Amino acid sequence: MSVVGLFFVGMILAGIGLWFWCLIDAITGNFARDNDRLVWIIILLLMPFPGFLLYIIIGRKNRVFESN
Repeated sequence: MSVVGLFFVGMILAGIGLWFWCLIDAITGNFARDNDRLVWIIILLLMPFPGFLLYIIIGRKNRVFESN
């Protein structure tokens, strides 16, 4: 396999890993509104690539972090 092929395989694996991380984060996260979680899960499942980019840019800001 060429260097270019290895690069693209690495990029695909990184994209799948980021998508999986965003999906788990959306499932386990606390959001300000209950519907936000469902909306993000649907977006991530129906549009994986733009979905994880939108979640990283927009969705993480809408989460509620509890302080101990």
